[in-house]
Amino acid sequence: MDFCETYEPHFIWQGMLSVGHARHYLSGLLGTQRRKNIETFEKDVAGSDFNGMEQFVSSSPWCYQALMDHVASDANELHGDAHKAGLSMDESSFLKKGHAAVGVRRQESGRAGKIENCQVGVFAGRADVHHGFSALSAGVLGGG
Repeated sequence: MDFCETYEPHFIWQGMLSVGHARHYLSGLLGTQRRKNIETFEKDVAGSDFNGMEQFVSSSPWCYQALMDHVASDANELHGDAHKAGLSMDESSFLKKGHAAVGVRRQESGRAGKIENCQVGVFAGRADVHHGFSALSAGVLGGG
């Protein structure tokens, strides 16, 4: 998880340090639990704090746009080639019942064609003339 250090400045806001919660949250997403939510993260991530992660996910003031810009810049540096490669980002919603999973709330669901209780996944892929298409990542957003 050394790569996290690059993005740590995005999780420090007016003296509040959310870096640990960000690391625990990411570790939980990458963990072994089948159901990914902050309650199950404690089983995979030693030293994680449920209340701290809940506050981080629901009301921490870090700027996701600045983080995404940083990640996009790094991805372009690593994988970019203006003439032979491209990066594709897409979102998809997954209808959900209840609120146990991270990011589940009433929000626009393209799949349902209306506002529904759902979770939104964001997927990234890279294509180039030599290797074709490959998936880079999948994440979940809790925005509205």
